[in-house]
Amino acid sequence: MKTTKVKSGYIILTAILLIMLPLLYVTRFMANETDISRPLQNGQTKNATEDTGEPNVIPLEVSMTVERFIKSIKDNDYSTFEELVSPAGLTIIRNFLTGYGARGKNIRHNYSKAEIPQNLQFPVEGEIPVDLKQLFNGTMESDAKNIPGKLLRDIQFGFKNNENSYPEPPTPTIREVCGKIRSSERENDSGPRIFILGEKEFALTESMIYEGLAVGTWAVFEKTDDRHLLRAIIDFRY
Repeated sequence: MKTTKVKSGYIILTAILLIMLPLLYVTRFMANETDISRPLQNGQTKNATEDTGEPNVIPLEVSMTVERFIKSIKDNDYSTFEELVSPAGLTIIRNFLTGYGARGKNIRHNYSKAEIPQNLQFPVEGEIPVDLKQLFNGTMESDAKNIPGKLLRDIQFGFKNNENSYPEPPTPTIREVCGKIRSSERENDSGPRIFILGEKEFALTESMIYEGLAVGTWAVFEKTDDRHLLRAIIDFRY
């Protein structure tokens, strides 16, 4: 009698498991499917990945800022470009990462909004100017909404102007930050990319890692009064 009850219990338990396992599988699949296909909220475009590898989005304000930046350079539109510049000014950096100065001057200068040249070419004595059309040629040929992007939560530039000392961060630190940002990508080509840097910055770049160095161009935007404004143009040459 006891053996019969035990066998009956096993049969009931087996039947319950056979019913529950498919339900658990379907529930798990639906949960994952819902997470993957989350609908976009207003003001977002679907083309960014987070540093964790999860799907993410580029805010519409960032895409629109990049679009205005591209158009101002392409059309040589000084007024629009000047509106995009941070009240703290625009830092222009051109550095040759090798050659110890033999290839050209390493320059760094912070321009106030009033000092920005009308032709958007920043002069360098005895050398070719810093010409934005040459620096962001690939970006000008792209649709801002289709530029791939990535979210990095723990990396920022943190530009600061110090009246009585050298501005921050120092250029060697900026080189390191650019290297960390660019190394976060598996693809190593110089096509345009957008990196969302935490909640206060983003960078547009046409760069690649070459012999351990981030070679290429960068436009760094920082958040001021709920708007991202242009803070630095960086040209790191090999």
